[in-house]
Amino acid sequence: MGLHPTCNVISLQKGAKLMAFLDMILGLFGVIWFVVMLGKYDIISLDPFESNMDGNNTKISKLDEFPDAMSNRKVSTNHKIIGLTLSGLFTAINLLLSVVLLIGIHKKHVGLCLTWFYIRCAVMVFKLIIFTMYLIAGRPLFSQIPFIVFMLIHAYGLWVVNNYIEELNGFKYEKELTARQMRSRDESVCSVSERVNGIEKLAKKRKEQYEMGKEGQGEHNEGCV
Repeated sequence: MGLHPTCNVISLQKGAKLMAFLDMILGLFGVIWFVVMLGKYDIISLDPFESNMDGNNTKISKLDEFPDAMSNRKVSTNHKIIGLTLSGLFTAINLLLSVVLLIGIHKKHVGLCLTWFYIRCAVMVFKLIIFTMYLIAGRPLFSQIPFIVFMLIHAYGLWVVNNYIEELNGFKYEKELTARQMRSRDESVCSVSERVNGIEKLAKKRKEQYEMGKEGQGEHNEGCV
């Protein structure tokens, strides 16, 4: 027997639920962080009464204030915006996946759990590619520690949910096997019952034939006398 992901402390179903709730909590924090960062880069305004010096209701973005001579800073800022966009996309996917997983666990639906599992694997592969590109580009490893921690959490979640899916498949197989055994037993009982009924009908028919033959023989003897 392999290593149990929850060390048999809690059931796999509860472990999978905990991972789904953890994904949801991280996703909500991610949404808050995403909105704060949008406000930081002046992509959105967090102050509804904020206005510029001209008295207009539109505020010039900091990205538009950079002169052309500062193109390197523009490129760096654009990279941050791209990273922020990807972060927002992953946050939305995490929230959606957590809902899908919770529904799948509640209904014990293998298909929904597998959908979560495959999409999560695809997202993790994509994140690993981006992580590798960051390292190749010279990003320091310590700056990616939060990313590594989240990846480890997601990898553990994949392990727990995969074992839960195997457990569901085992229950499904046992249920189908029990149903087949019940059908086979019912069929055998019906077969035995049909055989018994056939034997009783044959015995009754022979008895009737015997009595009819006996009556005919008696009438024949009376005629001879």
